[in-house]
Amino acid sequence: MTQDAQGNLKYVQDSLLYVGFDTLYHQAVKEGIEAGDKEISLKTSRMLYGGDQLFLQPKVTEMDTRPGFYNLNGFRATLLREGETEPITQFFPNFKMAGMTIDQAHAALEGGTVLVSEYNNKAGEKRFAFMKLDMSQPVGLDENYPVIRMAQNDIDFARLLSKAQIVGSQANKEKYTRLLQAGERFQVKVAEPVQNGSVKYPLVFLHLDLMDPTTLAIRVTNADGLEIRPPHTVEKNSVQSNLKLTDTENMEIPPSVRKMMENTNQPRIGGHGLSRA
Repeated sequence: MTQDAQGNLKYVQDSLLYVGFDTLYHQAVKEGIEAGDKEISLKTSRMLYGGDQLFLQPKVTEMDTRPGFYNLNGFRATLLREGETEPITQFFPNFKMAGMTIDQAHAALEGGTVLVSEYNNKAGEKRFAFMKLDMSQPVGLDENYPVIRMAQNDIDFARLLSKAQIVGSQANKEKYTRLLQAGERFQVKVAEPVQNGSVKYPLVFLHLDLMDPTTLAIRVTNADGLEIRPPHTVEKNSVQSNLKLTDTENMEIPPSVRKMMENTNQPRIGGHGLSRA
């Protein structure tokens, strides 16, 4: 195997490792590259997804634009839910998971909530959103994979962090913020008031959980992953309408306005959800 091929082998093996497949496919990838296979045949692996079974099959192929160079294209995931006969299947493209890096894809596949970058075509700029894979939902016609999503600007993340009462220097708190946003579960010391008015400082594990499209939480668990207190939550900011509509039945309406209202040839008011059929 040439030096370039060795480098490519390590690249593909590292990609599989970071996404979450460990070294399960390392030997098969090595043999496929050495054989010059156009597409390397990889067996299906299995993992638990809550109480359900999740079957995964990565896809590694030779690039059309670069013969002899292989890439992890992504993986097909099939969820078989308990009590159901029809599985849910979708393909997760690698490096295209709504702005996720390969490390974030690994965290997401393990059920983590991650802060990812998105490209806003209308504004021509990047924006950020919290996302969590939801394998229980079938994908839409033009979707790559199902997610629960909440825009970063829609929540007060600083308020959520303050609820956790994390103990540490400002530099450490900034590091903890980055870990949470990367989908990591990590140990930290928190302040916890007790009944006599004093405070204790237990070591706990924290991680983010996007519970639904409107609620982001910090989960507080022990080393075994069991929750030791209710999650700290923050809800999506609600956008209140500035329109205050009232019934006109008992109002004294000027004749000119009344005439306009009764004229069915008047144009509709559009663009703000106000129209009259």
